[in-house]
Amino acid sequence: MLLIVRRTAAGAAAGVLAFGLVLVATGLVPHLSPVTVYGLFTLVYAALPAGALLAWPLLWAFRVRPAGYAAVLGLLIVMVAGYLYLQVGDLEILPSALVVAGAYAVAALLTAPGLGWRLPLLAPDLADHTLEVVDVSPGFLHYRLVAATGPAVEVTIWPPGFGGLEGRIVERRDATVAIIAGPDVPESVIETIMSTLAPRPRLFRGDSVGEGR
Repeated sequence: MLLIVRRTAAGAAAGVLAFGLVLVATGLVPHLSPVTVYGLFTLVYAALPAGALLAWPLLWAFRVRPAGYAAVLGLLIVMVAGYLYLQVGDLEILPSALVVAGAYAVAALLTAPGLGWRLPLLAPDLADHTLEVVDVSPGFLHYRLVAATGPAVEVTIWPPGFGGLEGRIVERRDATVAIIAGPDVPESVIETIMSTLAPRPRLFRGDSVGEGR
């Protein structure tokens, strides 16, 4: 859930920053050279696609994937929301920024890979560890590998192609796995987890992880 909140916040920030830069650039143009009425209308209409184009790399930098889809969808939502807003209010900076922020937050959420994706129950073959499920949500699975002696390892499973994750990442065709381990966890344990991940549904019923082969 925290990553979803971070993704929507990143989308909102990217949208506001992109369209804010476009607004500043549009405001500077008349001061740099004379602009006709036709040129002014051209600037206004070009501002929307320019904002979407600028939002694309910003979304990528903020770890929103797929950035291109989010940028295009955000533009469409901005256009619809902006039209509806102008039916009831005047064009002002703060309300317009809120419209853009909301549009790109929604776009980032809707383009999150695999919301509702049925995730494989991936677990490693790791001796002397047990598996404790922490959280299960649509498109998300979080469990903890608890050692008989020593620190635990956190494992989260996401839909394939999900970006912006922390820890050691395993990209698979059926899922993206993030492994978070403290400095006290031996590297050999992490490598074993990464190399032996496989569908093991019965381990999620409380069996020992080391009996997964």
